[in-house]
Formats: sequence, C-alpha cells, structure tokens
Amino acid sequence: QRLEGKQRLEMPKRGAPSWSAVAARDFGARFVASAGFRRGQVVFAERALACVYEDEVPCGRLVEALFEQLPKTLTVSELLSMWGLGRGSTSEAVFAEMTRHCQSIWCQGDELPGISERLEGLAIFPSSGLVRHVASEPALARIFIGDCLVAVATRDIAKGEELTTCLASWRFDETRHHADLRAVGAGLDEDWPNALLERDSTQAQVALRVLAEAERAAWASDGDAAHAKAAEKVRGLMAQLTMLPELRSSHYFVLRANMLVVHLCMGMHHLDDAWDAAVRVIDLLPHLPLGEASELTVQLALLGAALAYQQAQPERARELFAAAAALLGRLLCEDESVCWPLWLRTFLPPPLLPAALAAWADGGSGGSTTDAEVPPGLGTSGCGGGGGEEATNMEVWAARSQTASAVSALAAPAAPAT
Repeated sequence: QRLEGKQRLEMPKRGAPSWSAVAARDFGARFVASAGFRRGQVVFAERALACVYEDEVPCGRLVEALFEQLPKTLTVSELLSMWGLGRGSTSEAVFAEMTRHCQSIWCQGDELPGISERLEGLAIFPSSGLVRHVASEPALARIFIGDCLVAVATRDIAKGEELTTCLASWRFDETRHHADLRAVGAGLDEDWPNALLERDSTQAQVALRVLAEAERAAWASDGDAAHAKAAEKVRGLMAQLTMLPELRSSHYFVLRANMLVVHLCMGMHHLDDAWDAAVRVIDLLPHLPLGEASELTVQLALLGAALAYQQAQPERARELFAAAAALLGRLLCEDESVCWPLWLRTFLPPPLLPAALAAWADGGSGGSTTDAEVPPGLGTSGCGGGGGEEATNMEVWAARSQTASAVSALAAPAAPAT
C-alpha cells in the first residue's frame, strides 16, 4: 500500500491481535502481557487513531492538528485519561502530552511531474504513552509502516510480564540522548545499555567525546566538509582500537561507531567508504540487541541498494542483504528468503528498489535499471544517465525535492508489504 503512495493504510481483516487484546493493566499501573509470546511472534498490530502529514497543515501546526484529528470516542478518552489529561487540563498540558507521546511517521507524497518526495508526519496509536521505555532487553521491537504499527517480541515474554520497548535509541551524544529520554518521559537511569562498556572508563569517555561530535555532524546540515571531517575523526579513533583493548572488546560500541561511519559516508555519497565500515558491522551483528534490528536492517538495505544501482556492484549488495536478511530472520523468526524481499519493498524507494530486488535474486546489475522498471514509491526517480547519485540515503531524500525523469504509471510489485 505504501508503494502505491497511500497516506493512510488499511490493516488486514484477519491479522495480529490488537493492543487491547494482549495488554492488561496490573496493580502497579503497568501494562503486562495477557498471554505468553515467543521470540519473533507478532504481539500486536494497530492502525493510528489519528495521523497528520506535513502537506495537510500549515508549518508548525502538526501537533495541534493531530489533536484535532483524534476521534471523540471512549477509547481516546481513556487514553488521554491514562496520560493524566481530563476536562480541566490546560491547552499547554494537552500540547505537552501530545508532543511527548506522538510518533513520527512518513509516507510517499503525491507524485508531481518529475518529483517524488517523502512526507513526514505524526500519529497517535492506541498504545501511545502506555509502553514503558527500557534501554536493555526490551520485550518489544516496534516497526512503523506509514500509519500502522507492528510490535514483535524480541525475546520470549511470559504471561504477566511487563510489555516494554525502546522509545529513545541510544546516542553517543549524552546531552541529546538525555533530552530524548525526557521527551518520552523516561528516567535517566535508563540511559546506558548493558551491551556497552563501563561508562566510567577514561578510554570510554575520550571515545564518546569524539563520537558525539561526529554524531552531531551527521545529523546537522553543515555540508560534506563537516561530514568528511567527522568521518575522518571516527576512522582515526577506530584505528586506535588495537591499542585500547577495553574499547576493542566492547563489540556493541564498535558496531555503533562503524554504523556512524556508514551514515556519514552515505551522506557524502562515498559508498566505497560506507561499504568498508559496513563489512565491519556485518562481523559484529551477533552482538546487536534484537530491539535495534529493524532500524539497522533498513540502513543496510539502503546501502546495498545504492551500491547495486549507482555503482553496479550487486555482489556487494548481496553480501549486505544476506547479513541483514539473517538478522531480520532472527527478529521475526521467519524464512529470510520470504521476509527480506517484502522488507525491501516496504522501505526502499525508486530507483533503488528494482536494483535491490535484482541483486537479491542474483538477477544482474542494478546499474542498468531504467525508469520504465521503477514502481511508484519513495525517494527520487533518478535523473540523467541512471546515476541517481542524489538518492543515496533517507536524509537526502527528506531534505530536498529532486527534479527527475517522469515515472510511468505501473502496477505495484506482485506481493507488496502492508
């Protein structure tokens, strides 16, 4: 449905249970599992109670418009009550709680001649604000697909066990990470995943300062020069790991640092450098908490697709895809040959999608993909010579609307993911 450009998706009539069917409130006001679940099982799936996209309201009014979109139902009244809101709540209190509990989503915007763009939005789900944040070994991984949410068990969950998830991904930048935690109402005692090395280590603090600076550069819009400088600093730090056994032995720390290099290099369109860092990431995937698997598999899918399409390197793409598919298979406990093509169709934009599917199927070079083969979806449709260099990562696609070749009106892929 998302490949077809729909902004509001339809849930399958017979699918996973809803939040209300699987969550029970205990005496401590926590939400616990009403039944046991196995790792990889879909615990619940739900459609947003309300959602709004940036093309639907004036700039700066997303949260206000989202509140206005909430239906006047008993379900919504009970949800707001559990947030601590009632008839006597001030507009400031309502705005604060809506900001804290709303979820960022995105969809494909209406295609204009030669232009295809990603639209950002916000949504409120039946479970919004009710699942507590846990940094280490949360019970659930949440996967957002448009205005729909799928929650998967990252480990076995016993009946009566609290349903938790990671609401604020860990950052090297401690100041930003603490701000993220406060924004979701989480305590600062949940700011350091167990997979990391001891935070009081002098070596760790030096490395964190370098990586925090690089992370700030990665998310800033200061241009390629700042990204290049940050990437070089991180590479220098990684080269020193051989002399710092404490850091080298923290596999999760090294994995996250290399993923930061991947992000920086993709932002500069330095795909060979991104590939070098991704190879090191692949070796460390067994040390990744499953709660972070969905985010990382999307990043590896984007890099592999860019390598296949822009640099005609389907072999490298297949190596990345094989590792990411195995990780996704661990999360979903599904046959990776079935779930990975659906994952690609769900998250990759044109012109990367056909090249990625061809590489996965061992069906030739993505560099020869033409506009005529591109299904409707996210990103740009490429311009001139099939290079598509402007479409290497989500940040570029989200930041700019690209002028591109007109996309023919074609049918969606045979079995698109919901």
